[in-house]
Amino acid sequence: MVSTLDLLRDTNGVSSDLICSALCKFRRFKVDPGPWTLWLSQSLRISFMPATRTDNPERPDPVMTTDGAFFWKAADEGRFVAQKCGACGQLRHPPRGMCPACHSTEKVEHSLSGRGRVLSWIQPVHPAAVGFAEPPVVAVVELEEGLRLVSNVEDVDPAAMQVGMQVAVAFASTRGGHQVPVFVPAAGEGP
Repeated sequence: MVSTLDLLRDTNGVSSDLICSALCKFRRFKVDPGPWTLWLSQSLRISFMPATRTDNPERPDPVMTTDGAFFWKAADEGRFVAQKCGACGQLRHPPRGMCPACHSTEKVEHSLSGRGRVLSWIQPVHPAAVGFAEPPVVAVVELEEGLRLVSNVEDVDPAAMQVGMQVAVAFASTRGGHQVPVFVPAAGEGP
């Protein structure tokens, strides 16, 4: 546990017991908040500095679920797949236990083209994305098959990003040795 006293310092680096007492309910941090500044007034500034900062430039591992295990296993093998209903043939993502159209529990793996277009995108700056040295480009991508995914677009300058950009799937390694699908500009797109 990092105490508030370790985190609160005034502009001269001196701890403030008065402020610490007022903010003692914020003693526990589950995530490193990073350095930031709180202005209480023009004359009183408090900087919040974590006791230890562990920048991790590695991408986090995917969260494995029972329904999505086939998707992540295929990604580890460099294949891009989705779940297809065994009864009515509807594609769906994210994977689920039951088809929302016909309520069948039959499901099959379906290979995807990996080509699509950007519908929307953002580059989140604050708070910093866990596991990334630089803020990633996060996009909603509509695949040729009609499915929409939220993923990262890599190998592109954020200034060159645009809605409608054609992208193709690629795979990025994670810190645990897995792979996750990301997108890169398709041939003829990008900077």
